[in-house]
Amino acid sequence: MKGSLTMRSIAYLLVGVTGQDPPFANSLTPPENILEWDDYCKYTNGPVSYCKYELEPMLCQGGDQACGDGPVPSVGVEATTLTLESVQTPQRAVNMRFGVVTDAWYITPGGLVHSRGEGVHSLLGLGFPRRGTDTYLEQLLAAKVINKTGFTLTVCDDGGGELIIGSLKPRSPTETGSLVYLPLTNTLLRSQKWFVSVARVSIHVVGRSLHDIRVKSSVLIDSGSPGVAAPQPFVDKLFSVFTRNWRKTHRGNPDHERNEYGLLIDCDDTEHVPDLSVRFYTGLGRTMLLTIPKRHLVVPEKAPSGHTCLIPARVWPSWVFGMPIFRGRSIRFDADNKAMGFILK
Repeated sequence: MKGSLTMRSIAYLLVGVTGQDPPFANSLTPPENILEWDDYCKYTNGPVSYCKYELEPMLCQGGDQACGDGPVPSVGVEATTLTLESVQTPQRAVNMRFGVVTDAWYITPGGLVHSRGEGVHSLLGLGFPRRGTDTYLEQLLAAKVINKTGFTLTVCDDGGGELIIGSLKPRSPTETGSLVYLPLTNTLLRSQKWFVSVARVSIHVVGRSLHDIRVKSSVLIDSGSPGVAAPQPFVDKLFSVFTRNWRKTHRGNPDHERNEYGLLIDCDDTEHVPDLSVRFYTGLGRTMLLTIPKRHLVVPEKAPSGHTCLIPARVWPSWVFGMPIFRGRSIRFDADNKAMGFILK
C-alpha cells in the first residue's frame, strides 16, 4: 500500500460470489444470545412483513431464492484491516448485521400473503445504499473500519473472487484497457440502483459480421444475477446464432433444450457459443467497448435431460447483466459519486 492512499484503513473480505462458501462461513457462529436466528423477524423496508433470514449468505444464489439486507441479528465478522502505519496486518473483529431473505409474508387487507422474495434487495447490502437502511457497508463506516462505502468486486474465471470494501481498486497492469467511471443513470419511479447506459450489444457470428442489438437504455449491473436478462429479440438472436454456429460443424438438429432460465446444451458444444461485445455510453455521445467471452456465458448445470451446461439468458422486459460481465474482471462501485468503474477499450 503506497503513497497516494490516504484512507485510514481498508477492509478485505474474501467471498464465494457464485455459490462457493466464503472462508469465514464455517469459522463463525452466531452469539449465544441470538434467540431469533433462523426464525422470522420483522422487515420494515416497505410494507409490514415477516422474513426468514439465513446465516449463510450464499444460500440465495441458486434457484428462485431472493437476496436482501435488513434488520437481522448481529453476527461477528472478522474483517482484516490494512493500515498505513503498520506493515503487519492487525485483526479487528466487528459485530455486523447481515443476512439473506429467503421468504417474505405481507399483511394485506385480504390477509397474510406469501410472496417469495418480494420486496427484498441486495445480497449482503451491495445494492446502492437506500435511505433508512443499515447495510454492512454503512455499519463498517460507522465503526470507522472504512472511510467510504465504495467497493471493488473482483471475480475470477471460475466464479470465486475477492470483495474489497472501502476502496476503489486502481487499474492493475494486468488489466488491458482504460479504467473509465460511468455515471449511474436515473430511472423514473425506481430507487437508485447500479444502472449504467448502454448503446448496443453485439453478438459475434462465426464467419460473418457482428449482429448488433440496439439497447439505448439503462442496464442493471447485478452480481446477484446468474446470467443475462434482456428483451426477447436479443435472447432469441443469441440462441439462434449459437445454433447456426453449431450447424457449421454438425448435421441434423441440435440436442438443446430451452427453458425459462436459458438454453441447456451439452458442454462439448460450448465452443459454438458466441462472444458478446457491449458498448457503453461514456458521455458526450461517445462509447467504449467491453467484451464478454463465450466461456463466461456458460455455467455447469445438472438437468434431468442429461444436458450439462446452461447459457443463462432469460427473457425480461429490461436489461440485466449478471455474473457473465463480472467473471474475469474487476468492477468498481462508487456510491459516493454515483458511478461504476470498468476497464474499457
